Amino acid sequence: MKIDRARMFDLRVVQRNIRSGRITKDEYGGWLTALSDASDNIQAAGEGGDDDGYDPTPPEEHAVASAPEPVHAPAPAAAPAPAMPSIDPANDPQPLG
Repeated sequence: MKIDRARMFDLRVVQRNIRSGRITKDEYGGWLTALSDASDNIQAAGEGGDDDGYDPTPPEEHAVASAPEPVHAPAPAAAPAPAMPSIDPANDPQPLG
C-alpha cells in the first residue's frame, strides 16, 4: 500500500514521523519551503474575515442579535446530612479486634 507523501507531513503527525525516523527535519523543512503561498486567500476583518483570516460564518449571520441569557433562580439549600448513630462498644455485634 502506497502512503500519500502529504500525510507524512501533516501537522498532526509530523513530529511523530520525525521521531520514528520516517522523515527527517531537513525533509520537513523542504516540504514547508515548497508549499505555495496562500496569503492572497486571507480576508481582512472588515471584509468578513477574523483575526486569522478565515471565518466560516457568513457576515449577515454576525449581525443577528444574540438572545439575552435566561435568569436562573438560586438552587434550594441542601438538607443537612443525618447524624451518625453513636455506637456503644458494649452492644456492638461485631467488635473490632
